[in-house]
Amino acid sequence: MGWKNIKQHYSILHIVHVRDDKILIGSPYVSDLLSIDQDCNVIRPHTHLGEGGDLTRIRRAMEGDRKKLRELMVTPDTFGELMTVYTFEDDRIIEKQCEEIGFPNVTTDGELMYDNSHFAKREQAIRHAKRNAAAIVSSISENVERREAELASMKADLANWRGIAERLEAAS
Repeated sequence: MGWKNIKQHYSILHIVHVRDDKILIGSPYVSDLLSIDQDCNVIRPHTHLGEGGDLTRIRRAMEGDRKKLRELMVTPDTFGELMTVYTFEDDRIIEKQCEEIGFPNVTTDGELMYDNSHFAKREQAIRHAKRNAAAIVSSISENVERREAELASMKADLANWRGIAERLEAAS
C-alpha cells in the first residue's frame, strides 16, 4: 500500500502504519493524527490538537501534490533484510515479515506491531493466543452467569406481578 514510500518521501518521524485500508500517521498515544484514505484524501480527525509543526508540513505537502501521493501509495514498498514475526487472530497463528520486530515497528503489510501480539517465535504467539482465548472465555462466562442471574430475577418478578394482576382481576 506504499506506507513505507510515504514515510520515506515525506521524512515522517511519526509512526506510519495501515489499518482499515487507510494509512495512518500517529504517535504511541494517538495512532491517527493524520490518515490517508484510498482516494488520497488526507484527514485530520483530531482538529482539537491544533495546527503547526511537522504534521502540518506533511499534510500540506500531501495535499499540495496528490498525484505524487497517489504514486507513492500504489508503488510497492521495498524492504531491506526481513525477519519473520508471528501474530494471531482467533485460533490462527499468522506469519508475517518485518525489518525490525516490536513496537512501534510495522510489518511489511503495514500492521503496527505490539509487544503483546507480535512475537519472534511461533511458540510465543501460540502461548499468547491461548492466554487471550482463555481470558475471553472467562469474560464471556462471567457475563453469561450475570445475565442468567438477571434473567432469573426478572422471571421471578414477572411471576410475582402476574400473580398480583391475577389476584386483582379476581377481586373485581
